[in-house]
Amino acid sequence: MQFACLCISFLSIFVHDTNMSLIMLVVGVCASRVGLWSFDLAFTQLYQQTIPEQFRGVVGGVQESLNAFFEVCTFLLGLLFSDPNDFDILIQVGFCSVAAAMFCFWFGIYLRQGSIESR
Repeated sequence: MQFACLCISFLSIFVHDTNMSLIMLVVGVCASRVGLWSFDLAFTQLYQQTIPEQFRGVVGGVQESLNAFFEVCTFLLGLLFSDPNDFDILIQVGFCSVAAAMFCFWFGIYLRQGSIESR
């Protein structure tokens, strides 16, 4: 869902009507945030159900460290591409990052399901 909503935002850079492009960008980002919130809730539940209690702190610490690292990366990209005319580059980088994360997650689930079915 999040990726589909971000597709709307990504396509906004190809629309020449400024108002329509802005509407597509805002609607796509707002809808993707709802998807991200839903994914976060589902991930937290899976995290609590599948990771043994003694390892949750370590896994949570690594997760928070990765979140902080990628947040710093977004700040650095904002500094590097601070010209408003370069905003489409930031949209493209964000879109590609979410696509890469989606494929990594999907392949991880797919591989895990394959290893469970082979047992």
